[in-house]
Amino acid sequence: MSLILNDLAIGYPNHLVMAGIGGTIHSGNAVALIGQNGAGKSTLLRTLAGEQSPVSGTCVWDAPVKRHRSIAWLSQSPSLRPDAPLTVRALAAMGLWARLGLFGKPCRHDQDKIDHALDMVGLSDLENQQVSTLSGGQLQRALFARLTVQDCGLILLDEPFSAVDTASQAKLLEVIQHWVGEGRTVIAAIHDLDCARHFPLWWELSKFGAILRRSDDKPLSSLTQPLRAVSGVAQST
Repeated sequence: MSLILNDLAIGYPNHLVMAGIGGTIHSGNAVALIGQNGAGKSTLLRTLAGEQSPVSGTCVWDAPVKRHRSIAWLSQSPSLRPDAPLTVRALAAMGLWARLGLFGKPCRHDQDKIDHALDMVGLSDLENQQVSTLSGGQLQRALFARLTVQDCGLILLDEPFSAVDTASQAKLLEVIQHWVGEGRTVIAAIHDLDCARHFPLWWELSKFGAILRRSDDKPLSSLTQPLRAVSGVAQST
């Protein structure tokens, strides 16, 4: 599947952030969404996730994003109560909710998926530990385990490496590489350009618009159609 944007405008009532975004990102790509604070990175991710409606235009992941269950979204501030009695394994298992519902019972295959996800993020030994006791890096790894269990084709991450230690960052990058190897598409808002260099594609937002390019500055060739945007006004055709 591909992420297809058609004359997309993003923003809020009485405040247009960016307009005229169009193009295609094919499956199996890792894209770093970069730009200054206030450029619209979080707004774009929330729109792609279906968390907020576009001002105009469409974004489609095989189906309109608001009706799609194959999109995973990790915000900068996940809604987890710090005092909730939640183990690492239970947090990872929350990735099954979209398919099983809140009270569905995981089968043996589901349990194996959870085991695999925890092993992949290096938290198997901590599966029974309370989430409230984890470090920032460990918590982010547990959230990545949940995303792995969720098994979505499009994964959207808002500043996933913020406030994590170096070892956890390296582990999270390994997980992203694994996802892409499985054919999933990952789009991550990143402020650290050294970290962004681990992503083959950069989607750069600025007051002049948006451009998709390879992180090594080589032409995109057949990787994806160029994305284009004009800040404030939609492009004419």
